[in-house]
Parts: sequence; structure tokens; C-alpha cells
Amino acid sequence: MKIKYLSWFHEIAQCRSLRQASKKLGAAPSTLSRCMARLEEDAGLPLYLHDAPVFTLTEAGKVYLEYADRILHIQNSLYRSLSQEKKSERPVIRVGASAISLQHLVMVFPQLQRAYPDLQLVTREGLAHTLMPLLREKEIDLVIGSLPYKESMEYKIALFYRNELVLAVPACFLPAYLQECHPEPLPAAEPRLFQWLEGVPFLRHASETSMGRLTKQIYTDQGFSPVFEYVSESSLFVDELAKTGQYAYFTFLGKAGTEKNVFYFRLPHTYYIYTAAVFRREYELSPADSMLCALLYQNLPPVAAGEPCPNEFTRSLLREWEQRQLAGEEL
Repeated sequence: MKIKYLSWFHEIAQCRSLRQASKKLGAAPSTLSRCMARLEEDAGLPLYLHDAPVFTLTEAGKVYLEYADRILHIQNSLYRSLSQEKKSERPVIRVGASAISLQHLVMVFPQLQRAYPDLQLVTREGLAHTLMPLLREKEIDLVIGSLPYKESMEYKIALFYRNELVLAVPACFLPAYLQECHPEPLPAAEPRLFQWLEGVPFLRHASETSMGRLTKQIYTDQGFSPVFEYVSESSLFVDELAKTGQYAYFTFLGKAGTEKNVFYFRLPHTYYIYTAAVFRREYELSPADSMLCALLYQNLPPVAAGEPCPNEFTRSLLREWEQRQLAGEEL
């Protein structure tokens, strides 16, 4: 039996609905149904009336919930005690970030340090796919970087900005009828375009990067196999090669129109990469964590990062930071 199942059971019982609890927890109803099935298997008795129009506990379920709440209370007491122990030590935030994200971190750190003079900031540079396992193993506290965003029960994700991917094709590779559909607005990439691109040399990011994983998904979705002449983990390297006008490539919507004699197309499905801060689900955020996220959200350059898109978790961090400002916390 996992402690998180008891927490989910408590929320389901409070909401009296699997669907309402799924919205509150950010978990699929099917996931919560499996959770209840495992708890009932563990108890050896039905915990709720399966045929009732609303979620209704059986007598066994009421007893189970009472003890589940006791266990959760003990867990919370333990975490509070450990938190008090941490407060007696010099605060530390261990951050994993890409090279570009570290530049943003350097910009906001002086403000953060004025509010928390004793704060230690320990950084580790890397790509998201190398940093996420370190986050999972609790070797770092959060990851700041770009990722193809998907809801995950394993993480708390503060979204800052999102970047829409578009397809960039040099004019020399396009038939006349496709060139006629330019300039603005960006036309949609029709199926015939992907047929033309089958023999075109294509720039691709390495498959383990966030951009690489998303572009690989685009290839699969569109059912075409471009010819790769260069594969790189560096977006700067791809940008420099793209300027030669000899390759097709994917880029962000904000960069569309920056190269002469290059035509840009919106993809049939919309693909985004999100700039975000990612925490472990059970990680207890400190005031410095909230302030760091608020500063990053406010200081990331919108032109480079895309459009702002905070989710509810990001908004909660911003509200917490604003409340601390109103309470007179020195920043």
C-alpha cells in the first residue's frame, strides 16, 4: 500500500466523486479507480458502494478512511519536524538547468540573495533528459529548462512560457505553388509539402533533447522520413547551419521571418515546447523556491521564450510570493 493512495482516497471521499477528485488531484479518473481497487484488495472488503450515483463509503470504508487520515496526519507531523530541522541549517536550493536557463538564473539571483542572504544556490548544468533522473533520485531540488509538456502525477510543474514549433524550408526546395501562399499569415503545412521534403536535407536536434523528442514525434505523426545530414544537441549550431539556406528545420514561431529566402509553415497539429520549473511531487517548497519561480516568470524575455502560459501551480507560487511582499518581507 502506498501513502499517496491514502491521500487520494481522502480526496475522493471529500469530493464524493472520482471525476471531481481527478480534477483536483490532476490524475485521470481511471488512475483513481485503480487506486480504489488496490485499496479494496488490501482491505479485503468493499470500501464504497459501486452502484451508488455518488461516491458513498461503506462502513468498512469509513473505518479505513479514519485510519488513513491518522496515517496521513502522522506523515505530515514527521515532515513538519524534519522541516524545523532544516530551518536550523543554512538554506540550500539545488538547481539543475540547461546553459540557457542558467543565464536566466544568474539574472535573477541577486534579487533572490537580497531577500535570503544566507541562501546557497548549487547548480548543475545539463539537458532535461539527464537532469530529470537526478530530480527523481533527490540529488537536485528542481529542474529549470524546456520540455515537451505533459501532465505527470510524479512532478509539480510551474509553466512560464510556451514556444510553438513551425517548419522552416529554404525557397530552393519549394515548388512555385507553395511559394505563392506566402507571406503572412503563416500557411498550414499541407500533406504535399511533406512529400516534397522526403528528399530534402534536414537538420535535427539529437533525439534525447526536448526539441529532438518533439520533432521525432512530428515525423511520426506526419508519416515522412526526412534525410538527416546533421544531428546536434546545440540549438546554436542548428541556427548557424540554417542560415546557409541548404537545410529544412524546425524552429520557434518567434523566429519565423528572421532568415531571408526561408518559408515558414504552421504544422497540421500544434506542437509546443514549454519553459518550466519542475519539482518532485512530494517536495516541500520553501519561500525561496516560490520567489525564484516568480522572478524567473517575470524576467524571462517573452520574445525569446514565446507567450506567457502559467498553469494553476505557477499561479499559486505567484500568489504566495505576492502575499509575502504584502506582508513586508524584504525583497
